[in-house]
Amino acid sequence: MSVQKKPPSKMSRRPLMRPRDRNLIKRAESACGLRELVAKAAVVGEVGVTGNLVLAGAGDTLVPFAMAAFVGLYPEGKIEVALGGGKKVELFGKRLRFVVLHPHFEDGEIYVGGSTQKKSRPDSEDGFHGLYDLPNGRTCWRRDIPSDYEGKETPTGLYKDLRMESGTHPLSIFSHVKQLKESNRRARRLLAAALTAIEAEPTKGAELETPFALVDRAGASLDLRFLRGDISDVMAATELLCDVIRAGLWTLPGLEDVMMAKAAGVVKDIGEHFITVEWDDGDGEMLHTPKDAIAEYIRARVHVKTANLPVEPLVQLGEKFDAGTVLWGGSADAFVDIEDFMSQAPQDVNEQQARQLLRVWAVLVSGTHREGLEAYPLNYVIPHKASQIHFYPCVSRVALTRNPSKLMAADSTGIHVDLFTSSHRDRYWREYREKQEQKQKAQSA
Repeated sequence: MSVQKKPPSKMSRRPLMRPRDRNLIKRAESACGLRELVAKAAVVGEVGVTGNLVLAGAGDTLVPFAMAAFVGLYPEGKIEVALGGGKKVELFGKRLRFVVLHPHFEDGEIYVGGSTQKKSRPDSEDGFHGLYDLPNGRTCWRRDIPSDYEGKETPTGLYKDLRMESGTHPLSIFSHVKQLKESNRRARRLLAAALTAIEAEPTKGAELETPFALVDRAGASLDLRFLRGDISDVMAATELLCDVIRAGLWTLPGLEDVMMAKAAGVVKDIGEHFITVEWDDGDGEMLHTPKDAIAEYIRARVHVKTANLPVEPLVQLGEKFDAGTVLWGGSADAFVDIEDFMSQAPQDVNEQQARQLLRVWAVLVSGTHREGLEAYPLNYVIPHKASQIHFYPCVSRVALTRNPSKLMAADSTGIHVDLFTSSHRDRYWREYREKQEQKQKAQSA
């Protein structure tokens, strides 16, 4: 007598993916170098897989801190693949991680996932190196959650696997568990937007790049990093200054009329505080130094004294110039070198202050005025609240020549990104250890 097998229950069935979902997975596999993995391995014996960091946005429109969602997409884990003729090879791609993390602002620093340890990756088993959301709406590091806290903290962001088709597992982006269905739909829409950005950026780097962030002045005085005296910040501001000197791009937004030539002409006479020009139409004019306007501009943005501000002509006697030429700046040395600049010690306190003012001037030149913002690069300015921070949309692709735990992380001044060591991974490690401990107790009982 034959025994009729029971059909699998609804919860145990693997969900049927829609064609658009299967296409999404194929695109994700291609973005990470997994589609041609076996073929390449058979030919050259090794393959380069790719990890990706994306902040999606429309064109070059700035993304406010509160709206920023950073997407990480990378293969993880090795799998044994048969190549034919009895040959086997271990290749990346057992899992395909999809991570969505929102930035966290604390003590003037921005964190995207990961830990507060910059140099070495933390032990993922210690469970204290991720950002968690508390029921009261606060986000904090797990290590900062009081031991007697009442309430269930949840890992911040989203952590999914694209190769897991199980309909019940919470890590699967195709899970049909009722409370996850809508969030998974949103996740797939975000993945599609991220893939569009990745596919438009074929270039890969040796390291992941941190997103470029701007700090909105918001009408307040700027807190410039180098004025705090840290040598690395001083060197960064000095390098920027040398770039400004060499390029001669000293113009401050709003002061174009007094710093730049309104038309083409020739320099007829020149002094420390004036330039006499003859315009192409034959009219002559004496242009006076805009030192007062520049000093007022600087004082309105940075708490510094401007008595020793150096402002000098950037053109020479008899020089012909075009409309838009910058006529006034802090220095006209087109061959300045940062090493020489740093090695020449100021003669007195006045010269020392003049150098500081030139660095301030250079940072203000690096600012942008757009979308109603007056903002400056994060690597030169310290923000005091998250609402001051805006990001440029970005795509960073890195060849995973080492374990993703080493290469899916990046640090730069003021911003730290770790798409591997996340609160989600910590939580699953913790749950795994707890289950193992329960098994051991049951076996020893």
